[in-house]
Amino acid sequence: MVFKGNTFYLHDIIFPTRMDLTPIAGERKTLMEEEFWKLLDKLLEQSEVIIDRPQGSFHPKYPHILYPLNYGYLSDTSSPDGAGIDVWKGCHRQGNDYPDGDNLSKSDMDYSMSDLPGLNENDKDSEPKMGRGDKGLSETGRITGIMVTADIMKRDSEIKLLIDCNDEEMGIIYEFHNESEYMKALLIKRKRP
Repeated sequence: MVFKGNTFYLHDIIFPTRMDLTPIAGERKTLMEEEFWKLLDKLLEQSEVIIDRPQGSFHPKYPHILYPLNYGYLSDTSSPDGAGIDVWKGCHRQGNDYPDGDNLSKSDMDYSMSDLPGLNENDKDSEPKMGRGDKGLSETGRITGIMVTADIMKRDSEIKLLIDCNDEEMGIIYEFHNESEYMKALLIKRKRP
């Protein structure tokens, strides 16, 4: 690895670096967050939502775990566990509008993108995935947030896309991922349009 100015070179691959480590603020930060959500929107538009664990079903490996909402993945995508990007599908599709719902009080579950920890891209998930699921639930919706999880049992970190979830559903998902001593999660809500 060789540094030259604000760039480092590794095996003939060029990586620009940001030498000024002060936080990104204001308009630039807002623009970067908008670009992040646009990339996720593009992934959603180009994929099919496969619900392989419908609301009320049990986890295939841990039968004591009940899914409080529809859970699945995006087809033709990948995540650190080797499967598709995980999704939670809410029940509040309203076109391009942000789903209405009960507002949760501002608490430690509200984070901005600057609070997002690095994701571990090397760990693989041994958890089995079920079949293609109910295609009747695969209509593309709107990403309303993401859940960032850290799992000490699987030794990984992932994101889960929240699609058409209102505040109440996001709270249910947040609690679901924080019930175990082995998994914890952060909720990052998308700003309302």
